[in-house]
Amino acid sequence: MKPPVEHEVGLPTLEALEKVLWYDPLKLGHFHFREMAGVALFALAVGSILAAEGALLAGVPALTELPAWLRWVIHIACYSGLGCVFYGVFIEPYRVVARHVRVPHRKVKSPLRILHIGDLHVRTWSRVEERVLAEARRAAPDLVFLSGDYSAVPGSVADLERLLRELAAVAPVYAALGNSEYLRPVQQAIRLPGLTWLDDDNRAVSVRGTTLRVYGIRPGSERNFWQLGRNTRPFELGVCLYHFPDFAPTVERVPYDLMLSGHTHGGQIRLPGVGALISMSRAGTAYAEGVFRSEGKTAVVTSGVGCESYGLPRARFLCPPEVVVVDLVPEIPKK
Repeated sequence: MKPPVEHEVGLPTLEALEKVLWYDPLKLGHFHFREMAGVALFALAVGSILAAEGALLAGVPALTELPAWLRWVIHIACYSGLGCVFYGVFIEPYRVVARHVRVPHRKVKSPLRILHIGDLHVRTWSRVEERVLAEARRAAPDLVFLSGDYSAVPGSVADLERLLRELAAVAPVYAALGNSEYLRPVQQAIRLPGLTWLDDDNRAVSVRGTTLRVYGIRPGSERNFWQLGRNTRPFELGVCLYHFPDFAPTVERVPYDLMLSGHTHGGQIRLPGVGALISMSRAGTAYAEGVFRSEGKTAVVTSGVGCESYGLPRARFLCPPEVVVVDLVPEIPKK
C-alpha cells in the first residue's frame, strides 16, 4: 500500500487507430524552463560519469592518473547508476501499487469507494495491465474514474479495449479524455457496456444515498472547466475528471468538491531529496503527485500507470505506477 502524499492547499475502426504512429508535440502539455534545465543538467551529469568511466577503462592518462579514491568514486557512481537503470527499466515500471486516500465530506451520506486511474498508456497486454486489474478487484470500488491518456504510441487499442472491458466488469467506469486522445480518439472506437465517456459533459450518479455529479472536461478546455461546474446542485458532490493538474495549487477556487487529475506521471523519474525533475504542467513539480486540500475541497494527482512511449522503453524510478483508492466518507461535524 502506498501512503498518500498530503498537502494543504466518426467512429474509426480499431485497425485504423493501430496505424496511427505520429504525435503532435504541441499537445504534450506545459513546460517550464527550470524543469527543462534540470533535466538537461541531470543528463549532463549522467553522461559525464559514463564518459569518465569509459575513459578509465580505455586507459586515458588524464583519468588513470587521478587519485585512487576519486577513481573509485567514478566506478561506484557509474555502476550504481547502471544498477538504478536496470531497476528503473525492468522492475519498477511493473510494480503497480495502490495509494489510499480518505476524503471526508458533508455531502457524503454513507461511505463509498472510488478507484481513480490515470495515464494507462497501454502498449500491449503485460503484467502491468494484470496488476491494475488485480488491484481494481482487490479494492472492490463502487465506481471507477479514469482521467485520460489511454493508448501508447505505438500501442494496441485492442488490448486497451480488453482492459477497459475488464474494468467495467469490476464497477461502472466514467472516463475523461487526456491529451493523447487528440492523437488516437479511442473514445470513438471503444464503446462498451458500463463505460461512459465524458467529453465536456457530466452525469449524475447515486450510490447509497450520495449523489455525485461527475464531470469529464477535455484538457485545455478551461472555459468549460469553470462554466460546467456551476451545474452541480447544492446536495450533489461535484467530482471533476480533468487530465491536467493545473488547478491543484488553487483547488479552493475550483467549482468542484473533488478533482482527479494525472498527466505528470509523478515525474516518472524522481531523485532522492529532489523529487520530480519534470511535470509538464503549469502547476510545476510540487504538484506532480499527491493529495492537495484547501477549504473543504480536494485535488488528487496520480502518478499514473503507464510511461512515455514513442518507441522508448518503460522507465520509472522512485515513482512506481499506481492506482488511487479514494474512500469518500461522511464528515464528522466539529464540536
